[in-house]
Amino acid sequence: MTLPAARSPHRAWIEIDHAALVGNLAIVRRLAGEQRAVIAVVKANAYGHGAIEVSRTLLRHGVERLAVATLGEGLALRAAGIEAPILLLWGLGSPEVSPALAADLERLRSSVLEMGGLVERQLSKAIGAAASTLNDRIKRLVAQGVISGFHARLSPEALGLHLLAFIFVGWSNPKVEPVFLKKIKASSAVLECHHVTGPWNYLLKVRVETTRELERFLAETVKAVTGVDRTETMIILSSAKETWALDVPKQET
Repeated sequence: MTLPAARSPHRAWIEIDHAALVGNLAIVRRLAGEQRAVIAVVKANAYGHGAIEVSRTLLRHGVERLAVATLGEGLALRAAGIEAPILLLWGLGSPEVSPALAADLERLRSSVLEMGGLVERQLSKAIGAAASTLNDRIKRLVAQGVISGFHARLSPEALGLHLLAFIFVGWSNPKVEPVFLKKIKASSAVLECHHVTGPWNYLLKVRVETTRELERFLAETVKAVTGVDRTETMIILSSAKETWALDVPKQET
């Protein structure tokens, strides 16, 4: 007896060609340039293509970051074992901030501004200016390029990132640089990356949890780049001063 072929329980379905996705990624990289990181937007279940499956395929082929719309979408990717950086495109409500931080989800500037609204109102009271006036001043400074961004300053110790280190990295072949920078830009452990004079090519500022994590970072991120032939690591014992504040020159009136 011949049984009929298995049929989908649904009246319609789509089949996703992941080879085509990889081909599209190659085109994007060629157009954008090899030194630019690529963020794969997989919101709305990767536009119906299957967020988890699409994310895994694109990450295997070198995508540096993923982006989703909502906290729930980001948490679903984390629950599926995806550890790559994930950017939230929508803002967060107050109850969503803690789970977003716990899942290591990145937020856009708007989300930080939402949390900073109360601080802005407090600042307007402190300087005796209306909140609308203060907001106009801030907008002018942004337009002039004096303010380049808004950030929530987190406590590294509260997040378990107890180890701070500076790493000098060097190589002889100039072709190493674009590959190295691409790797570094994709690492959440790297806080700063500076091109320096002297016998070294770059200086990295890195925060991780333990010396074992630092060792893993060196092996899997820095030394994994073919052509990197020397490094020197300095672990910081304590910091007497660490600030983002700048001395603003007085303007003539």
